[in-house]
Amino acid sequence: MGDPAERHRTVQRALAEVEAEADARRATLPDDYEEGLRRLFDELSPQGASAGSLLRQSLQVVDERAGLDLRPPVASAKPGLPFVKRLIAKAIGWYVRFLAAQSARFAAAVARALHVVADDLDRLRDELAMARPDLTPASVPQPERAGRWWAPVATEALAGVRGRVLHADCGDGALLAALAALGIDAVGLDPSAPSAVSVLEELEVTPTGVLGGVVLEGSVQWLGASPCDRLVGLAADRLAEGGVVVVASATPEAWAKVAPAVVADLAPGRPLHPETWAHLFARHGFAAVAVHRGGRDRRTELADALGATTPAGAAGAAPAWRVALEALVDGPDEFVVTAVAGAR
Repeated sequence: MGDPAERHRTVQRALAEVEAEADARRATLPDDYEEGLRRLFDELSPQGASAGSLLRQSLQVVDERAGLDLRPPVASAKPGLPFVKRLIAKAIGWYVRFLAAQSARFAAAVARALHVVADDLDRLRDELAMARPDLTPASVPQPERAGRWWAPVATEALAGVRGRVLHADCGDGALLAALAALGIDAVGLDPSAPSAVSVLEELEVTPTGVLGGVVLEGSVQWLGASPCDRLVGLAADRLAEGGVVVVASATPEAWAKVAPAVVADLAPGRPLHPETWAHLFARHGFAAVAVHRGGRDRRTELADALGATTPAGAAGAAPAWRVALEALVDGPDEFVVTAVAGAR
């Protein structure tokens, strides 16, 4: 392998040669070239994760650009041209300064207005945070997933998809195992893990058109209408053509009866009706939208309990007490909606 000291000297010589070559190339560039690259990088590179920090950084760029540089570049490799450029700059300098002063005043006014908007948004975010504390997925008791009556519906809908299937709130991973048995590359998100991320966060960093399917259950039930609409839009973009989305949820009525007190009080939303999910899927270009209902059916249980021997009222009609009792119970308390992504 050679002498370590000699290897070190060889590396140092190579680094020195690279630096010398970089300096030589840098000397051939215009004086403001690197500064222009730096400014462009600052403007285009995302430097924060939250909307508030991104807005503040954008405003910082606005503030920096509010003033105009009145010194035009006059350098040139052609003899005499720098003198001509300086002469022209001096001749029209009064006019440029006049326009620059107006532009600077306008830019300053716009920047002030944007700062007022940013301050108001910060205040609103603080008020909302105080009004409703954060409800993290890890704080929500995870239900028993062994009785997924809809698992065959999901596996049938996802059979044959091309691309990875993302399962949000995967629980014990039983559905992942069933999909793997079909030869499907499936990965799950566990909201109770210390490094858990939400399905929205995961889809935001997923490249366009790479997923074969998405399975949503669990916390999707308390996301709220606006995040659910955003979730469907992200899924439409991240799914390949023909990809499948499966949404499993309790009905709003059933959820309100069984949701833990903390979730019911702090959740930003409530489960959507299956018709609403179908509307969102159609709105974002999905096709073959299908609704499957299942789970506990208290109306059927009530009918079985009352039986056919219940005394009938006049003209064979059900007595009023039975009609009132049936109105208090719900039908199937869960549903599954499946949809197929169309061509973008």
